[in-house]
Amino acid sequence: MPPPTPWPEETGVWATYALHCHCGAIRYNITISPPLLESEAQACHPLAKNVEFTQGLEHRKEYRCGRGICPHWICERCGNVVGSDLTAIEKMFGGEARNTINLRMLKDVSLDQLSIKKSTVMKGAPPEYRVD
Repeated sequence: MPPPTPWPEETGVWATYALHCHCGAIRYNITISPPLLESEAQACHPLAKNVEFTQGLEHRKEYRCGRGICPHWICERCGNVVGSDLTAIEKMFGGEARNTINLRMLKDVSLDQLSIKKSTVMKGAPPEYRVD
């Protein structure tokens, strides 16, 4: 079983952020209750119901690795990873549907301006593997 995820408690203060891939073909918004929780992968994990794709779904392609249950979303034009769908994993562990969102896609926002709580939860996540 993976380590418990440290999703932050909602504070009652909500903010909506606009994001887009590098070329701008895919545009989306996330609504979250601060603070953002940033993982080592420079991503946050909002509830899926709080992620809205507003343009370019026809350019969003999926890449599946491992068991193939959590697709990574990639722009077919610029190759940028915009996020992924964690719904299947969250359901396996009784959680609410969540997405992974690449924080480097925030439009006109410096990460220095945001309240971000760093997380290293995946450092201890199984399975451990070695590449020879």
